[in-house]
Amino acid sequence: MVWSLGGLTLWKEGEISKLVREGRILQGRIGKLRTSDPPEKSKVFAKLVLEGQINSALRFLSETSTGGVLELTDDVMAQLKGKHPNPQPTTLGSLLFGPIDDGIPESVYSEISGEMVRQAALRTKGSGGPCGVDANGFRRILACKSFNQSSTKLCEAIAIMTRTLFTTYIDPATIEPLVASRLIPLDKGEGAVRPIGVGEVIRRIIGKCVMNVAKGDVVEASGSLQLCAGQKAGSEAAIHAMHTVFEADDTDAALLIDASNAFNALNRATALHNIIRFFAL
Repeated sequence: MVWSLGGLTLWKEGEISKLVREGRILQGRIGKLRTSDPPEKSKVFAKLVLEGQINSALRFLSETSTGGVLELTDDVMAQLKGKHPNPQPTTLGSLLFGPIDDGIPESVYSEISGEMVRQAALRTKGSGGPCGVDANGFRRILACKSFNQSSTKLCEAIAIMTRTLFTTYIDPATIEPLVASRLIPLDKGEGAVRPIGVGEVIRRIIGKCVMNVAKGDVVEASGSLQLCAGQKAGSEAAIHAMHTVFEADDTDAALLIDASNAFNALNRATALHNIIRFFAL
């Protein structure tokens, strides 16, 4: 039964009959709940495109009955743990030794400003990490004029944090919330699990700002070994190149090697140790 605020007064005064009559009138005006039909795919697709979420629109069209998020059963948890093994132990032969630079000069990242953070937030898309705030939420927080100077001050604070993170040693334990990710088990089909990690949006915004400054250095360091590091349509070029090789008359077979989760088994502490000393040479 639905009552108005005046119903409390009737209740205190003992006017039960009037209270029941008022409740019936209000309840009748609400009516029965209507069951809404599932939205049409064309409308959902058009809505996502108009909102600028092109990737989400394409994923929506390509969804199949085997897709979606899996429930956290014992089998799914076992597969997730298998795809995230403990890092390999560090051995003396895998470590580099030598001098260490004093660090990256602060002037290198001096151009990272609050305006750059705001522009990066406008270009960032996707769902949220463990905090639950997606890219649309951060776009409103950092770029909406409704918050007056608060958004500007927050952008400046994120710019200062970004410059500090990339020019000063920070205890890794203090930035765990920043680098944490939300692990989602997707249905790969035939009982297999595809793990997807969704990091915090603010980390993506920071990454875009840093790449604005260090993009040239990253491309030079990775060269042709990383197709996604500044190489335009690098993945497509690799696919066409392999297709050409495979279709050549002098090619008898192609051998595909799938390493057993080598990247996740890498000891990242050892890798960072060696990177610092490698670039100090």
